[in-house]
Amino acid sequence: MKMKLLMGSLLALGMLTTANAATATANFNVNAQVIAACAISSTPADINFGNYDPSAPNNIVSSTTFGMRCTKNVSYDITIDTASGTARTMTDGTDSLTYVLKNGASVWGELNSGDQVTGMSTSAAEVSYTIDAEVSANQSVGAGSYTQTNTITITY
Repeated sequence: MKMKLLMGSLLALGMLTTANAATATANFNVNAQVIAACAISSTPADINFGNYDPSAPNNIVSSTTFGMRCTKNVSYDITIDTASGTARTMTDGTDSLTYVLKNGASVWGELNSGDQVTGMSTSAAEVSYTIDAEVSANQSVGAGSYTQTNTITITY
């Protein structure tokens, strides 16, 4: 009994030491595969030339913007294709009203035209592009509502 009392007192006072605990360790890796990707992050508004007067002497211009994001260090080409695969012509029945799309002074071409916009992403931040549009003056067309659908394609 005295021994139990003595050991209990020594434990309470911290005078007895216990054996060190053994340890075991293991390593593990954390992995991720980063893929090359691009996406249109903000879609362009429709381009509306408003009222077109075929007898007016000046071209009509308008523009819109869109944003895109790519994985860092991804090269890309941007083309704008017409849904019909034809030239840039808005139609109303059998009449056609031609126009051009530009990126600054350069014509923005369709896929495989050689007039695409090229770039290299330097970060994952959004990059904005402006699409300038122009309808030439003095086109011989009838009154009506002319339209054509275009598609932005990013190839990376």
